[in-house]
Amino acid sequence: MQRSFYPTQTQAKLPIKYGPWLQMFALSISWRALTYLKHSTKNPYVSLSPAAEDLLPTIPDELHTLAEARRVEWGKALLLGQAPSDQNDQHLLFLNGKNFPYERSGVVGFTVCIGNSIAAIVSQLGPCCVLGVLRDERPLAWKGTRIQSLGGKFHVVSQTIPEDFSTWLYNYFRNIANIEGRV
Repeated sequence: MQRSFYPTQTQAKLPIKYGPWLQMFALSISWRALTYLKHSTKNPYVSLSPAAEDLLPTIPDELHTLAEARRVEWGKALLLGQAPSDQNDQHLLFLNGKNFPYERSGVVGFTVCIGNSIAAIVSQLGPCCVLGVLRDERPLAWKGTRIQSLGGKFHVVSQTIPEDFSTWLYNYFRNIANIEGRV
């Protein structure tokens, strides 16, 4: 099952065109977040509430090998300055604050999404989310989100995300609202 996702309403002219730089930008964001998350430990500096810990989990042991392979692959692409043309593991979602209860488009941070069919590094940059996919059993369920290595267009009328990621995103925003005391 897929879920339609309605991005932010923008004053920009549609479609939004981008070049190969966007794939490299997304790779750099995903690589940095993955490097931190892969080598972090729970509560490295201070004790967090359970809800806050859910927002910044460590990479589960069973994903360490896959996470390291992706981290090395993304790092090589960054050093070469060019993502392989077959690399379709970076997605960009546009938020508008109305897709989920408690959706926040003003958050800046990163975390890891672990679901039944997906594992990804999620970096939220205000009204956009960059996803660096570690594992995806439903790659065809994404519509209008994939960043192409040679450039492309985002039509930004609607995007479709897999149900598993939709459920995770709902819980992510709910946890943020819980920390802020809005739930």
